[in-house]
Amino acid sequence: MNSAIKDAFTRIKEEMDGHRESINGNSHELNNMHDYLCEIDEKIEKLRCRIDEIQMALESNNIMQTRPKFNNREKDLLLLLYTNEEKHFKLGQLANRLSTTVSALRTYVKNIKEKGIPLVEEIHDDTTYLWLDPDFRERQAKFNILGLSEMAVTVN
Repeated sequence: MNSAIKDAFTRIKEEMDGHRESINGNSHELNNMHDYLCEIDEKIEKLRCRIDEIQMALESNNIMQTRPKFNNREKDLLLLLYTNEEKHFKLGQLANRLSTTVSALRTYVKNIKEKGIPLVEEIHDDTTYLWLDPDFRERQAKFNILGLSEMAVTVN
């Protein structure tokens, strides 16, 4: 009986060894597929970035060909928002920095938005905050869409 049990265990061990080798082979194949998919993901991400750059360049060329005209106060506001390190201002702060009223500032903001420049306004605790859209800021930095370097700074 011991011999029969020993033979049965030997057969089971051999079967298990076969399964283990098969699993190891599959694991190796899965690891290779994972590595290959990671490489493809990296290439897709590079292509996406390149497409974004091309799209921004095309949009910038289109905007630059039809660059809107700004009055001096609108230019001052755009420069202040673009060069601001804090990324956002309270409307009252902006009005003080530009030596104007909040009402006049709202008019400048409305005019700038009507000219297609993406300004972001948010209200928190009855206080309005304003900043330049981050994606537009990045495109402006790369392509000088608005010609800000050509604008004269008259901000206090």
